[in-house]
Amino acid sequence: MKTPLFEVVSQLRTRPAAPKRGVSGSSGPSIQLCNWWQEGKRALLVLLCDNGFLLLQHIVEGRKVNTRQLPWFQHPGKAIRAMTLDPRGTWLVCASVRGYLYIVPALLLLDPSAAVKVVWNKDDVTEVKPTVRHAPPTCIEWWYTFDDKQIAIIGTEIGELVFVDLILGREVASTQVREHVATMDLIRDDNHSTVHLLVQTQSGIQWRLLLEQRSSILPESPGTASGLGFEMIDAIDSFLHTDELRPEFMPKVLNQFTDDVRLSVQQAKGCSLLMAQDRSRAVCKVYDSGLQRSALYVYRLPLDSSHILLTDRLMFVTTATRDTQVKLNVVSNQMSETSAEESQTEETNMHSVIQSFTLPPQEQVIALYRKTFPPDLLNKLESLHSQSQERIHGNQSEDKGVLASQSQDRIRGNQSEEKSVLASQSQDRIHGNQSDEKGVLASQSAKDSPSSSMNVDQSEADLTKMDFSQGTLLEGCVVVTTAGVYECRPRTVPEQLFLDLAVKAGDTASAEKLGITLGLDMNMLYEVSADCMLSQGEVAQAVKLYQLSKAPHSKRIKKLAQYGHMTEVMTHLKQVLSKPGELPAKEEKQLCDCALHCYTQQLLQHPDRPAIVESFREFLMDNFHYDEQAALQLLASQGLQELLFEVAKARALVPTALELLAQHGTLYLSGTILSDLLSKGYSQAICTAAAGAFLKALSSGEMVRVLLTQPDLALAHTGMLYSCIPQLEDSTLLGLARVFDPSKPLVSRALHMARARHRTTSSSSVMSISSMDSDQSHPDGGGRAANTRELVQFFLYVLIVLNYRRDHHCESGGPETTEEVPVKRKPPLSQAAVVSCGQQHMALLTEEGVYTWGKAHLGRLGHGHLLGDSGYVPPMRVETLSIQQVQVISVSCGQDHTLALCENGQVYAWGSSTYGQLGLGDWDRQTHPTLVTHLKDVFCVAVTTGQYHSAALDGEGRVWTWGWGVHGQLGQGNAENLNKPHVVAAVQNAVQVSTGYAHTAVLTRSGEVFTFGCGLHGQLGHGSTDKVSVPQRVQGIMGKVAQVACGLFHTVIITSSQQVYTFGRHPQVWKQYLQNSRRQARASTSYTQSPAKHAMGLSGELFKPLWVQCRVEGRIRQVAAGAVHNLLLTSSGEVFSWGMNNCGQLGHGGRSEVTIPKVVHALSGRPVVAIAAGEDFSAAVDRSGKVWVWGRNSHGQLGIDMKQSSSSSSSSLGMQMSFIGRDVLTPLQLQGIPGAIVLREEEDNDVNVEDEESLEDPDDEPGLPDLSTVDKGGPSYGRQALKAAIQHLRTFYQPHDVVRLCQDYEDWASVADIYDELNLFPQALVYRLKAMRRANSDISSDEAVNHVDSYITMVIEDSTGAQDSSQRYLQLLEGMVEFWQEESLETVGLEPVLETHLSTLACPLFIVLHRRNREAQTAGETTAAAAPAAQAVRFSTGFHLKLTSAVTQQITQGKVPLEQEEALQEAILGSNHSSLLPLPSNSDNLVPEDKLWQEIMHNLQKDAGKRGYIQLSQNEAEAVFGDPRPKEESRIPQKAMFFTCGHSYREEDYREEVYRFESRMKTHGAPLPLTTRLLCDHFNTNTQIPMACPKCVLNTVLND
Repeated sequence: MKTPLFEVVSQLRTRPAAPKRGVSGSSGPSIQLCNWWQEGKRALLVLLCDNGFLLLQHIVEGRKVNTRQLPWFQHPGKAIRAMTLDPRGTWLVCASVRGYLYIVPALLLLDPSAAVKVVWNKDDVTEVKPTVRHAPPTCIEWWYTFDDKQIAIIGTEIGELVFVDLILGREVASTQVREHVATMDLIRDDNHSTVHLLVQTQSGIQWRLLLEQRSSILPESPGTASGLGFEMIDAIDSFLHTDELRPEFMPKVLNQFTDDVRLSVQQAKGCSLLMAQDRSRAVCKVYDSGLQRSALYVYRLPLDSSHILLTDRLMFVTTATRDTQVKLNVVSNQMSETSAEESQTEETNMHSVIQSFTLPPQEQVIALYRKTFPPDLLNKLESLHSQSQERIHGNQSEDKGVLASQSQDRIRGNQSEEKSVLASQSQDRIHGNQSDEKGVLASQSAKDSPSSSMNVDQSEADLTKMDFSQGTLLEGCVVVTTAGVYECRPRTVPEQLFLDLAVKAGDTASAEKLGITLGLDMNMLYEVSADCMLSQGEVAQAVKLYQLSKAPHSKRIKKLAQYGHMTEVMTHLKQVLSKPGELPAKEEKQLCDCALHCYTQQLLQHPDRPAIVESFREFLMDNFHYDEQAALQLLASQGLQELLFEVAKARALVPTALELLAQHGTLYLSGTILSDLLSKGYSQAICTAAAGAFLKALSSGEMVRVLLTQPDLALAHTGMLYSCIPQLEDSTLLGLARVFDPSKPLVSRALHMARARHRTTSSSSVMSISSMDSDQSHPDGGGRAANTRELVQFFLYVLIVLNYRRDHHCESGGPETTEEVPVKRKPPLSQAAVVSCGQQHMALLTEEGVYTWGKAHLGRLGHGHLLGDSGYVPPMRVETLSIQQVQVISVSCGQDHTLALCENGQVYAWGSSTYGQLGLGDWDRQTHPTLVTHLKDVFCVAVTTGQYHSAALDGEGRVWTWGWGVHGQLGQGNAENLNKPHVVAAVQNAVQVSTGYAHTAVLTRSGEVFTFGCGLHGQLGHGSTDKVSVPQRVQGIMGKVAQVACGLFHTVIITSSQQVYTFGRHPQVWKQYLQNSRRQARASTSYTQSPAKHAMGLSGELFKPLWVQCRVEGRIRQVAAGAVHNLLLTSSGEVFSWGMNNCGQLGHGGRSEVTIPKVVHALSGRPVVAIAAGEDFSAAVDRSGKVWVWGRNSHGQLGIDMKQSSSSSSSSLGMQMSFIGRDVLTPLQLQGIPGAIVLREEEDNDVNVEDEESLEDPDDEPGLPDLSTVDKGGPSYGRQALKAAIQHLRTFYQPHDVVRLCQDYEDWASVADIYDELNLFPQALVYRLKAMRRANSDISSDEAVNHVDSYITMVIEDSTGAQDSSQRYLQLLEGMVEFWQEESLETVGLEPVLETHLSTLACPLFIVLHRRNREAQTAGETTAAAAPAAQAVRFSTGFHLKLTSAVTQQITQGKVPLEQEEALQEAILGSNHSSLLPLPSNSDNLVPEDKLWQEIMHNLQKDAGKRGYIQLSQNEAEAVFGDPRPKEESRIPQKAMFFTCGHSYREEDYREEVYRFESRMKTHGAPLPLTTRLLCDHFNTNTQIPMACPKCVLNTVLND
């Protein structure tokens, strides 16, 4: 070691040192006794020499050492046997042989100006004579009591302990330990509340005596204490206060220590400690002051240890070899510490000795004392170290031996030992107690630059040189030997030595050894060392030191970057980040953010290097720890769009990326990026980002292309599309037509809802299924969502332009484009599952994300590795989905896995994939939600999970399955397990899919159910127990199926007529059924169905669908099936349950089985919107978003803590609740989670399968056909499609708006169609004839006559009794005559048509013809010089005669309508003549309306009051009342129905009759669905009395 840590210097000698071993030194006095006291900067040393002198030395920092030699009494009886200083270092008390005590003013003799409270003589000794004769003293202690008494405790040769009051000068107490007292020590506890005296006898026995203790007691006079503000006062219980010794104040032997153990009091680690030194085993144990616990520390000592001084980090230990060679050893506490078990061995630990100093020969150590040093000591020593170092030499003069030995001679330690110790290799890094050394240096690791805390410059000299005031100044010691006093003091701070070793010497092993031995903050020191090496350009060595420092990698990167070593920065980053999981999450995130900026800088500097781009892309895609928002911000600001959107797509942050681009003024998206975004389903993000700025920045074609990718977006942006239509190509128009087609489910559902709400042209907003799941409104040209009128008008606009283009193409020979544009459609039934129950866990969609709870086995909850793999997990949010901002709309829980369906149609999966049920292409478990990439190009609308398999339904009606397939439940025709989704080819047009334990059920658009998988328990409904690996239709169900749900081993279906069927049963039910069968067989009786059997559908044919008697009001909105129980949810929000109830899963408050659906009364008044059934537990969500759970809670699947009190739980339901074991028997509200997502009212409307097939309305027969195929043999959405849309959608568009569009494109046929729908036949005829003219250059009069004939008939039929019929006739004939006149058509074919209707048209035709002739004559007179006018229509003479005759006859008979009289008179006589014809009035004497109503009411009341009762026969009374009592004793039941037809019912019989009525009506040969529904609603109402008997109504219908 070039720089030793400590040095030993001689401070004072009483005689010269011996030159070598075995040679006697010069004669001189020897030191017999000593005392040391130090406090702060002041110290006092007292030595007693064998020449009878007392040597006093006063040491004050910054002053010269003051030494004084005092001669002592020469009388042998006054010789000093023991001495001690008072606790304040002022007075010295000496005990003589005779027992006299002498108090010496030690401080005042050395410093007369010292401020001392004078109690005794300040110029001379004070003698205290003993009052009782005792044995010669052996030791003495000064006890300063709690009550300020000065007591000297004297131990004698015969074991006496004498207590002398030094102020009173007399003995106050005594006791004894019956043996020669060797040593005594006072020890106080850490709270300074007790004081003990430790006594060790000559034989090694350890004693302890309680001297005094503080305690708090109640005062005898409480008023006094209260007046002072105290409730308790401190009491002192002292050994001196007891007249008779109490047991607690008697000396006690410490039996836990053997005779070889020596006790000593040590002051270290901020408290008083008791050290027990076992010399025989070279071990010492450290206890607390009260010996209340086992040893705090156990240290292994060097052999032959004698004196020990314990400090915070080190021990100073003296050893003496057999040749009396004495050494002072500096021992590391850290290295010497051992365990209590290892301390029983006798092995030595020499590695703990970091330095050794050999004292001069023939000197024995008397005592070791602790010495602290001022902070500037080392700075002062620097000058001394530069001086020549002299060997210790003796002073031959005895006169100078005592006082003159003040030289600063240094004792050299054993360098060989030092090197062996410090150079030893230690692989363990032990961090010391940093609380003692957290100065500026200790906080270095928390700062950016070491120079800020080290106060150094960036130079080598400054970095490697430490300011001593900032280091750890170790404590030293004072060694008193028989010949002198030595001081062991630090030569340097250990931090400086560490830096010298690590930086200058490059010896990191020795530096590490030093740090471990002294408990230094090596991490900080290694970091400072690395900074030094980095400043010198030693990058490789600096990196190694940074690794040893364990400094955060972010700080290392910053340092490397600060000095410009960017290559090393990237290398280091890649190396560190290549080992995921080894870094703390926070640090890994910081490093990834740093790498992000480094890659960006490299790419900007070298944009032409593909390797950098690929490396950056790999980093962005494979790393999940950088700040995604910061990455997007950086990429957007630098214009790196390609990388920006790759990250955004991978992290589901495309909307954020678009917003950031807009913030930086970039709205242009390249064609490649736009296509890629559209292919990944980010159309909505493009439309909504930056308030639609990106969409507006696109060209017309690109904008439509974006909107067509997702029909919802096109529907929401009709305002913007209007302006684009004229510029679009035919293929694009065809795509728009498919999207806006009202005959397709996407728009038809909105029209159904609008028609159901208003039955008029409503302005209600239309939303698709996905848009209704979100509260976000899409901005369009008008800033709002399109309404139904706008949608239909836009569709008509598209068809008008499309057909105009086609006509133009045909005329010019242009090509016809019929390319199909794929459109993703949504299912007709909303299958969004807000809550889902697995076998032992549950998932819920809340306003703040997806929450899961229950059993965490195999990662099924999706919380990653934060939770254990077993046990109960309370409701927690799935953070991965929230972080990635995934918008989940449905969840499904299986046995060990969970699926989540997103708004964009993507599927996430997590949990076990032992059978491939996650669909990720492998068999590995996933504890975080993971995207099912094999479905990324499929728009899924529903997901469901079985026991170990999964299924999904896409927007095209296809079913995808994967996972466990051994029973054929995947429908692939085999029994293979699949780890990727595969399409079930045998099923098309599916609208719902459900999965059980090992079977699957699919509902198609036609209302049929297909099942496949295991049929062992009848769950397939095929009438057998065979496995089926290909979907097979379920037979025996009356009517179309509306819903299907699979339990574990059974299936439940709901028909469109609200009938409930079940098939299959749980093995537990099978077992009960077979046991009952055997029992009945043995009893030779017929078997009666058990409740369990009946509940699950066991009937005569055990494996076919069984009808379940179901008495529920309202439509069934949802059905759910568990293991042995089922749930129903009605449109009124009531929940019904039935089945087995062993765990309370039915929610009825008990455990009894229920055979038919029974309402869950605990949820009454809380409208429920969603239900879910687990294996043996259930859940429901009400309209306010509250979640209710009940059933089994063995694994926390209910999400409630079963330790909560029943009172607090029951308060939420307002009823008494009780927990039985782990089961909850009635619904309990789940607390501590956000509110569940509740679907909107629009989503609650029931939409039947029949309604989705076509836009069929009861008032509009037949329904709207498929507009894409209505043009037989022609292109899609041709003229026939436009005509059909105009006809069937007349209530959803503004006719004048559409007419204006048709006129703009000269589509006269469509205008005629619109007028036809409005019954404006005169106008329709005009445009029909114009359309004929446009279509044919050579007009055929026959075709025109046919049109005229048709419209005349329609006008006549539509105008019967109408007040405006005359005007309509005139308009019709005006249009006809004008067309014939313009086209100069022959009237030969027209006259027969007109003759047929002359009885109606005579007067209007006469008026029109004569008006035309007069106008023609007038025009001819005024334009004689001009070209001749159009030739008037020329009818034959015979026709004119017939017309005139018909007009005359009508005038004569008075049949001319009043509104035609004036026009007819004008036509005959001209406008200037008054009426000459007596036209009689045609009004008859009609019955006034009020009189008519009076007669009607009179007839209805004729029989009123004649019959005030209904007479029942005896048999009828028994049927109704259930007893044969006489009529006069019979009472009417509380609820019964009586009809005048003679039919009477009890309430339950009446309900059965209504169900029978509904079933028969629906199976009738000519079903009347609307009538049936209305009548059933009327029969089932509770607010009105039925006006007709259902049986009689049924008979009437059937007979008709």
